[in-house]
Amino acid sequence: IDFVATVFNNNPNVFWGFTASTGGARNRQRFCTSLNPGIATFTGGTVTCYPTPIQFNDSSVSFGSIVKWYWDFGDGTRDSTKNPPPHIFPAPGIYEVKLNILGNNGCVSDTFKERVVVGSAPVAKFGFNPLLICENQPIHFSDSSTVQFGTIKNWILRIDNGQTVHMGNPTLYQHNGFTKGQHTAELTVQTEEGCISTPASKTLAVFEAPVIGMNAPDACLNEAVNFAGTNLNPSVPVSLWNWNLGDGKIAATPSIQHYYTAGGNYKVQLVAVSNDGCPSDTFIRMVTIYETHAYAGRDTVVADNQPVQLNASGGV
Repeated sequence: IDFVATVFNNNPNVFWGFTASTGGARNRQRFCTSLNPGIATFTGGTVTCYPTPIQFNDSSVSFGSIVKWYWDFGDGTRDSTKNPPPHIFPAPGIYEVKLNILGNNGCVSDTFKERVVVGSAPVAKFGFNPLLICENQPIHFSDSSTVQFGTIKNWILRIDNGQTVHMGNPTLYQHNGFTKGQHTAELTVQTEEGCISTPASKTLAVFEAPVIGMNAPDACLNEAVNFAGTNLNPSVPVSLWNWNLGDGKIAATPSIQHYYTAGGNYKVQLVAVSNDGCPSDTFIRMVTIYETHAYAGRDTVVADNQPVQLNASGGV
C-alpha cells in the first residue's frame, strides 16, 4: 500500500515510540533501535579458490551510528574493523562467516551469517572405450574427475595438443575416430569456485585394421565349395579368420572346403582380425548352390506313329 497516504494522510513526518508497564514496581526500561548487520558482495563472491584472498565489506545499516564490528571468519580468526583486510583462509573447506555490529546506543545486533566455499584444486581424470583402439573407430570418453571442496563446472578436452574438441562433460562426447599411430588426449577441469586442475593426459595407440577379400564361387549341390580369404594389405598381418557360411556352420582358417546339404542362396560372411586385435570390415558374398531334380513326366501309353509331347522339369 501507499503507507504515507493510507495511514498518515499524506504526512511523511510522524512521531513514533513505545509504552511499557511494570505494574506496581518501578524500574528502568529501554529499547534498541534497529540494527541490521550484513556482508556486502566481496571479491570472488561466496565461492573462491584456495589460497585466493577474499575481501569482506560491511553493508550493515542502523538507525544510529555503528561503533564496532565483530567479524568471525569461521577459521578461528576475528576482526573488529568495518572492512577488514583481505582474508586468506588456512585451507580449502566450507566456512561460516559471522558478523555482529554494535550501535551507539550500546545494543548488539543479531548474527548475520554467510556460507563461504573455499575450493580445492580438482583432479582431472578420464577414460575411453574401447581400450583397444582401431583406426576410424568411434571412441567414447568418460569423466571421473574429483574435487574435495567445490563443484566441477567446466571440462575442456583437447586432442593431439591442438584446439579444444569438446567443452562440457566428456561423458557426453564421442570422437568419430583416429588415423593409425600415436595420439594424445588431454582433459582440464575447472570448478565454479575458480580452481583449475593440472591437465590429465593419455596416449592413445591406434592400430590399423586388415583389408580383406574373399573367393566364394557358386556351385552345384554335393559339390565341394572352396572358400578362400585374401589379405589385401600384407603390412597388417592377420592372426584369425572368422567365417560364417550362412547355413549355421563356421570356420576359423584362411581357406575352407565346404559341402552344403541343400540348394539355395547363402549369405557368406568373413571377418579377419589383425595381430593387434583389430577386426576388418565384414566382407559379404551371396553364394548360390544349384540343386536339380530331373523329371521326365509320368509314364504314358501312346498310339503308333502319333506325336507325343514330352515335358521335363527339375532343372534351373
